Amino acid sequence: MADRKLRILWANPYCLLDLSSGASMTVREQLRQLHKLGWEVRVIGATIFDSPNGITRLANHWEKIKQSKSRIVRVKDAPLVHNLVKTRSTQRAEMTAAEEAIWYQTYTKALDQFKPDIVYYYGGRTLDLLIGDEAHARDIPVAAYLANGNFGGKRWCRDVDRVITNAKATAHYYKEKDGIDPIPIGVFIDPARVVAPKKERKTSYSSTHHSQKAPL
Repeated sequence: MADRKLRILWANPYCLLDLSSGASMTVREQLRQLHKLGWEVRVIGATIFDSPNGITRLANHWEKIKQSKSRIVRVKDAPLVHNLVKTRSTQRAEMTAAEEAIWYQTYTKALDQFKPDIVYYYGGRTLDLLIGDEAHARDIPVAAYLANGNFGGKRWCRDVDRVITNAKATAHYYKEKDGIDPIPIGVFIDPARVVAPKKERKTSYSSTHHSQKAPL
């Protein structure tokens, strides 16, 4: 019998397909790389974005999502599949209590059925605090991603076993401010989106040749 794959559950109301969020794009790439390494990945989110412009990657699916009568929509993003709670607004501050309840039920159901080896998330809102709490109630370790200096105190990471950050400067900032010791792992970027397929070196003619005009 083959060994069971390691399983990671990403859980956060923000959508990882958000092109207006550097943190979302970084985590998405982290999960893609873990999948390549043989991990089984499950993603639970919602149709929440940092900015309305963030839905660009979902442009081809957006009308279908809005018209869907299902409370949860599945978006294929090979090799990932995003399970998104459908919300009336794309703004986090306007997520309703009913929508949060659906998200919470979806998350706890995934904990019980998917049985992840680790839960991964970011955020410090009330709903986010329940993510680590519910995982620990099932003896599942928790990791949190930290990519800015907006968090204060230690309540947001009370139920977190390991805090991961993008830079040594961010890790140093929280170590000095709150006594938290995040592990910096750098920024994950898909090279296909930023590296040109062909490199061409061209030199301007005027910058390498003197003028051939006769002096006046």
